[in-house]
Amino acid sequence: MLKKGTKPFFEKSLRNNLKRSLGAYVHKITMLDGRIYIQHKEEYEIQVESILHKTFGIADYHLAYTSILAMEHIQTSITELIEEAGLEETLTFKVESRRANKSFPHTSYDISVLLGSWLQKSHPNWRVNVHHPEITIVVEVREQVYVYLIKNQEKQGAGGLPVGSVGRGILLLSGGIDSPVAGYLMCKRGLNLVAIHFHTPPYTGEESLDKVKALAQGLSGWNSGKIALYIINFTPIQLEVNKLSKGEFTTIVSRIFMMQIASKIQEKEEAKALITGEALAQVASQTLESLQVTDALSDSLILRPCIGMDKNEIIHFAQKIKTFETSIIPATDCCSLFAPKHPSTRPKKEEVRDLISQCHLGALIDEAVDSAEIIILSHTNNLDLIQE
Repeated sequence: MLKKGTKPFFEKSLRNNLKRSLGAYVHKITMLDGRIYIQHKEEYEIQVESILHKTFGIADYHLAYTSILAMEHIQTSITELIEEAGLEETLTFKVESRRANKSFPHTSYDISVLLGSWLQKSHPNWRVNVHHPEITIVVEVREQVYVYLIKNQEKQGAGGLPVGSVGRGILLLSGGIDSPVAGYLMCKRGLNLVAIHFHTPPYTGEESLDKVKALAQGLSGWNSGKIALYIINFTPIQLEVNKLSKGEFTTIVSRIFMMQIASKIQEKEEAKALITGEALAQVASQTLESLQVTDALSDSLILRPCIGMDKNEIIHFAQKIKTFETSIIPATDCCSLFAPKHPSTRPKKEEVRDLISQCHLGALIDEAVDSAEIIILSHTNNLDLIQE
């Protein structure tokens, strides 16, 4: 789906991401004619597949057997592949051949016919079905022959664009359901994530922080294997905001100060946008008026990939990326803890700007940024446990 002029850039980004995330699990990674070939260490097959499953930019991936350029050797590789897959005694199949190496004496059509006939003789209960087969045996003739299976035409890749190919974004990561989903969706569009969490000790405890670290580590697998998490002590700012005479505005004023801190980290990280899990009209700070005021009083581009989703749709994504069970663990967060009983749902920009000017929090904002704790979380930390 990529234009010819930009395709090499995205392919190079994907290859570099795979080199970083696969690391010591593979012997060699090469690219040729739109294919990436990974020679993995045999004992790490499960870990490699786990990484490939979460690598954006991959349409599909398959475990292939290799053969020299001879039909009898191709048949041997297919036999080994069938035995490894433990295929049923009765099924429908087709053979799909691609001859990129024109020195091979048989055409693509001839290869499919010869191998299909051989398979029917060696597996009498198998039947050819070229339109809706249960399995497709793919034979690619290149500098050597690659043989692999596709079951029910299943596409196993994560799709999207390689992480980092369109820049970097700052994710405001709460302990809720929505923000991890927002991060996942922006990773899929090629953004490399840096996460920020606003912590308010002693009002929010270690259980809240541990929950967010677990969510960030879950996202790291989709973010090319690693993610940096900034922990911001927001307590001094929150306590000052709570002194405002108009308590119904404390939520949106706090939100704007969070955006200001995030913008400073955005500049530090050379990122291009902020990312939030906001969905239109889900809570008071996410009404159209509230979002309009937040955007007007923020310096950064704010991306909201969940904006048009309802809660069930967001939950569906959270379950897919396996953050849902962590997100619903009970833990106090600063947004709900300091929320007013009757927050404003239709704030006015001028009124909110006036309240912000009354706070004089420039020094506290700088201190929050300077004292941030930075944690690097890696998906590969847990991969060895998969083997067990």
